[in-house]
Amino acid sequence: LSDPSHCFCNRVLTHTQSRKKFITSRKAVGTLIGPFHSRLVPPYVKYNPAVNPAVLNEFAAAAYRFHGMIQEFYPLIVPNFESRGQFPVLQWVNRIEVLLSAMDPLYRGLIATPARRPQRISTALTERLFGSTDMATVNIQRGRDHDLRPYNDYRRLCQLKPITSFDEWPEVTMEKVRERVAQLYPSPNDLDLYVGGIIEEPIDGSFVGPTFACIIAEQFVRLRDGDRFYYENEGVFTPAQVAALKAVTLSSVLCETVTRAGAIKTFIFPCYIQEWSNGLCSLRGLPEHHIFLLRFLRRTVTIK
Repeated sequence: LSDPSHCFCNRVLTHTQSRKKFITSRKAVGTLIGPFHSRLVPPYVKYNPAVNPAVLNEFAAAAYRFHGMIQEFYPLIVPNFESRGQFPVLQWVNRIEVLLSAMDPLYRGLIATPARRPQRISTALTERLFGSTDMATVNIQRGRDHDLRPYNDYRRLCQLKPITSFDEWPEVTMEKVRERVAQLYPSPNDLDLYVGGIIEEPIDGSFVGPTFACIIAEQFVRLRDGDRFYYENEGVFTPAQVAALKAVTLSSVLCETVTRAGAIKTFIFPCYIQEWSNGLCSLRGLPEHHIFLLRFLRRTVTIK
């Protein structure tokens, strides 16, 4: 969308950023935290100058580290949705020329591949990515370098009951996991935030447990309410423009930017099992973005 060849790009950069923000804050985050979303993310009211929109340390250093979702291989899928080989993630890291040459089949493979739960990190990341250092260890050390407080402190902040014993941990039902954690930490009060949050079992419809859901929701609420230029804030856009932005989906964005899309899933985010059950839709069948609204319905406004 930032390609200068798009005739509207430089003229409506703010509008493009708003589309990205809408997809991230509403659809991606809603998929990540699932049923927690309605409880933890209140409806938008207006810009609040008392809200600090800066990125939370806990969010950046622990809660938003989804390396467990990375898979070692992704299929390369041609326009008729047949697999033609695999994309080896570790071999192609930082090789932009290879990525660009396989962009179309790769994006189809990413869409078609069921999302991994982030609770179990692939051995490709723990044993082969950094030689003798694994990604999980890096994440734990990052939290300590950032001076994050223990896991139980964040449970209290999120109005969750602190765990007093590893044997009584309602969000972790696997006995072997609890036993392993007990071998590594002398007390629940010593548990690193990343470790405690990542092994919480997600409830149906989400990818994370309640502690990480709380932190992620708090971060995006702050980014929304503390942003004077948030697209829903009164005066930023006209009602017609807001409606056009809310019609945007990741499917339609890919259709605008991928060179030979052909057809695409109507709903990209819900992908827990390996099937295309939510249907395919040709590019012509997707809702139009009404970009002309973003180009020509501009007006002089006072942002409140």
